[in-house]
Amino acid sequence: MTRPTRRRSTAPTAPGRSRALLASAIVVIAAIGSAAPVAAQTATRTLIVSTDLGADDLLAISWLVNDPALEVPAILIAGTGLADCATAVDDLRALLTALDATGPEVGCGATTPLGGGTPFPADQRAAATGLYGLALPPAADAGAPSRTAEEILGSLLDDAYDPVTILSMGPMTTLGSVLVDPDRAVKVASVTASLGALDGPGNVLADGATTPGSAEWNAHADPAAVEAVLGSGAPLTLVPYEAAAAVPLSATLADALAAGGDAPTAALVARLAAARPDLVGPDSVTGDAIAAVALTHPEILQTRERFLDVEQVGPDAGALRETEEGYPAQVTGSVDRTAFEAVLLAGVRAEGGTDVETPSGVLTITGGATACELDTGGTSAPGLAIVQAVSADEAMVAVLAGLAEGKGVSDLEAFLATASPTEDPPDWLLLAAYLEVDAGSSADDTAELTPGDYAAMCITGDEATPAYLVAPTLLTVTE
Repeated sequence: MTRPTRRRSTAPTAPGRSRALLASAIVVIAAIGSAAPVAAQTATRTLIVSTDLGADDLLAISWLVNDPALEVPAILIAGTGLADCATAVDDLRALLTALDATGPEVGCGATTPLGGGTPFPADQRAAATGLYGLALPPAADAGAPSRTAEEILGSLLDDAYDPVTILSMGPMTTLGSVLVDPDRAVKVASVTASLGALDGPGNVLADGATTPGSAEWNAHADPAAVEAVLGSGAPLTLVPYEAAAAVPLSATLADALAAGGDAPTAALVARLAAARPDLVGPDSVTGDAIAAVALTHPEILQTRERFLDVEQVGPDAGALRETEEGYPAQVTGSVDRTAFEAVLLAGVRAEGGTDVETPSGVLTITGGATACELDTGGTSAPGLAIVQAVSADEAMVAVLAGLAEGKGVSDLEAFLATASPTEDPPDWLLLAAYLEVDAGSSADDTAELTPGDYAAMCITGDEATPAYLVAPTLLTVTE
């Protein structure tokens, strides 16, 4: 049996004696970062991007500019979204300069919705102005005149020989006003949009409400525009709010993005993650980045055709309703988060080349004060795996560790019984995954599995009196 590979650790320190376990254990900064990067593309297609310069839009744009399968002649700013047209054009020009991607033409769209719209909250718009405090140097063309977003989109469609692809990461005001022209709508190969809520609550909190209703802000800002795009006949794929909210970006990816890299995109995203900690982590909702990655990696989405209408008035204006008389759209039901994160990280780092690695399995560590169990889920192949941790009763740290050949559960239990905070962990014990779990809650991450045996540990208690339990079941990974 081959000994698991040693890797560098960036995991947080566990309570008490577990520091000895973790101090010099070595794990990849982000297991997803070691996944094989994005497949090289030979053909390109024309993509027009519509954005309101939200924080996850910036992440998506940073990924898009490195995708060799896409040619982006224009990035349009949705004037009914988060962006303020007074500053947004120069903000976007500065962003593209920082990303070393100065080719796209930029312009801001109408600030008045087509109908029934509600402005984004003032505090959210203020935070987006100036790109969340990134303080980027002005672009060389700062202050230069620009065409409106509607003029740019209309002329690109008028002149298009082959149908173009559109990515919508904000309200659809510009798209709705242009695609009402059937001669232009027919030039659209597809529209992929981060928009709406269908099978769960959205993110719009009505005045006086304590919980969100069924509307999502991109649709709530201009529901008439959403209906216009649906009615245009342009093929539409939606990533609704609930699908994105179900796959918050993992802590592993957060660490990898924060680490930056040599590419201008990686450096900028690291700064963005520092400025907006909510961009990644357990509460993150990055539907815009999911929609962007799905343009060239549609396999990350599971979709089905549904027929939709759009609520036009009231506190739930913009809410999507399924009805037999509605307009057809492909609606995302679930997202393959591991594959999405692998592609996203490789793209931000400008790492091209081979196919994205898919998960080899799902492992579950369940435990608490009195028990610790490992369900291998039938996993036995090397590669990237999803590791889930579930707390039965109290906060815990769940650890998956590789064991060198000849070592087993009894060896690990003997080490933990005598380990001290100043003692280095033995060479035969190698950290593979580390998850902090609140009482009665769950967490998940990824681990890169190499051939060998792996044991699961559940650490509870506090720094003064930590308690260790080792799951009796070993995971054996073979070639």
